[in-house]
Amino acid sequence: MDGQVVEAGLDVVIGMGALVARLDRTVLAPWRAAIGDAAGIEGAPRGTVPHSVLLYGAPGSGVRFAASTLAAALDRLDRGSVIVAADRLDASPREFSALVEGAPRDVVLILASHEPWRLPLDAAGRRGRGSIGWVSAHGAAIATAFVHPPDRPARLFRAWELLAALGESTDWLDDIVDATRGWTGDDLRDALCGPLPWGDRDGVLAAIRAYRPSCVDWLTTARRWSATLPAGSLDDLQDYLRRYHAA
Repeated sequence: MDGQVVEAGLDVVIGMGALVARLDRTVLAPWRAAIGDAAGIEGAPRGTVPHSVLLYGAPGSGVRFAASTLAAALDRLDRGSVIVAADRLDASPREFSALVEGAPRDVVLILASHEPWRLPLDAAGRRGRGSIGWVSAHGAAIATAFVHPPDRPARLFRAWELLAALGESTDWLDDIVDATRGWTGDDLRDALCGPLPWGDRDGVLAAIRAYRPSCVDWLTTARRWSATLPAGSLDDLQDYLRRYHAA
C-alpha cells in the first residue's frame, strides 16, 4: 500500500488489496488530481472525477464497511464537497435512480448494493477499462468497485480474531485460512463459532471443508449476469470470477 493510499485513509482496511488499489486508482487519485488542479497544481479538472461510486458484493463481504471507509477517505481529501454514504443495500431501482439523478454536483454519492443486477444501469463497456464502470438510466457516470470476498490477509485477521474470542488455539490458523478461500467474513464467523471438535485438528478441518459458504450462490448469479455484459465492463468482477473458477 503506497503512501498516498495511507494518507487517504484506506489504511484502516486489512487486506483486500485488489479493492483498495481499485478505489485508490479510480476514485481517490482523480480527486487528488482535481484538488491539486484547484490549488494551481497541474491535475485533472473536477469534471472528470466520479461523483457517484457504486460498491457491490456478496452479503458478508464488507460492502457497507467499504462504502463508509471510502466516504471517510474522500472527506479527508476534500472538505469542500458533501460526502454521502447512501448504503441502502435494499434500495429499489426507483430509489437508486432518484439518489443518482437527484444529487447536486457538490455531493459525492457512495452507493452500496448486494444485488447490482437489479439496478437500472447500463454496463459501459464501450468506455474501456477505466474509472467509469456504468452509466445510469439517464446517462450519469458511475464508478464501480467489486467488494470481493476477503483475501488471505483479511481472512487471516478475521480468523485470528474469532479464534481469540473463542479462546481456541491459533496453531491451525494457516490451515483454516487456506481452507476458506472465497469465504465471506460472515461465513468464517458462522463456521468457526459453530459446533466444531476443537480437540481434533483433522476433524475441525474436515468440518470446515464440508461447510458450504454463503457466497457460492451469489458468485453463481454474478457469473451468469456478467456473461451478459459487454466485454471489458466491470473488469474487477470478471477478473475475480476467472481466478475463483480456476482455483
